[in-house]
Amino acid sequence: MRSNLALVFGSLVAVVAGYTCTEGESWTPEEYAEYLTLNDTTGWAPMEKIKHCYLDESDFKPEAASAHTRDTLEARGGGNQFIAYSQPNCPSNDALVSAVNFGCGGCYTTSTNILSGYLWRETTGNPYPTVDYYSGPNCQGSRIHHQGIYTGQHSSCDGIDHALSAVVYQGC
Repeated sequence: MRSNLALVFGSLVAVVAGYTCTEGESWTPEEYAEYLTLNDTTGWAPMEKIKHCYLDESDFKPEAASAHTRDTLEARGGGNQFIAYSQPNCPSNDALVSAVNFGCGGCYTTSTNILSGYLWRETTGNPYPTVDYYSGPNCQGSRIHHQGIYTGQHSSCDGIDHALSAVVYQGC
């Protein structure tokens, strides 16, 4: 399954000046099942096969801040969106990165600590979008937080303890 990603930096509305992503593919069902059992991904080979995006402050220029937006979502069992922030409580004018309509596995590494994360889904049924946050870059090291959305809810905002990368996945 290919994912349709939109990256947004700085404030939620921003112009991307450039960024680097590797080619990648989705995890197999077996790799995904194994991933769910891991608390540390150091040396786990399937992490290298998914798309990796490397972001820092030079990759974006912020424009006017706005509230959480979902205007580019596509129907695919319900759209989804993940936004990482460098401040607590998911402030709409402080986004580091956003991924929209992600599929089964994508890793985002930032040069600034992630202190909160916003997760949204279009529908309240399966499949459920999920984010795992890691202490190191490249989604390696200890998994320090697992974020989902409660049954019947459309979104969540979680506090994160200084993550440097995050894996997003849905529908694996």
